Amino acid sequence: MFVLGYMERIAERTAWKAIHDWSNVSFVHNFYLIIITMTTVGYGDFVPVTALGKLIIVIAALWGGFIISLLIISVGEIFSLSVPQKIAYDRLIRVRSAVKCIIAAMRYMVLKKKYQKSINENTEEATSFKSFVGESMIKKVSVFSSTNSKKK
Repeated sequence: MFVLGYMERIAERTAWKAIHDWSNVSFVHNFYLIIITMTTVGYGDFVPVTALGKLIIVIAALWGGFIISLLIISVGEIFSLSVPQKIAYDRLIRVRSAVKCIIAAMRYMVLKKKYQKSINENTEEATSFKSFVGESMIKKVSVFSSTNSKKK
């Protein structure tokens, strides 16, 4: 960055002497221009005038894009999980879903035993049970129960 700033200062020296008061323009202005260009902010308060200055700014912009992409990749790698951590995370997710399924099945079985007569008779209580549990849950648990009984 310092090298690009110094190159920009050399390239733009004659043009900036004609446009600005050269005594007020320091290396900090050129360094600021390079930083703003490399971070792709581009305020526009300092712009290159000569062809060589514009070429240096293009190189700075490309280099800045490369550096920022490396920074993003590095930060992403810091937050990514290692292989054992991924395996542990996948197991946790599977255990949680299995626990939720078992809890739902247990709730269904308890409610089914409690309201067995009303389900068989299709009374008002049966419809309230079906609306409470939900038709999709009844089908899921029925399929779950039938597949487990076939495995045994």
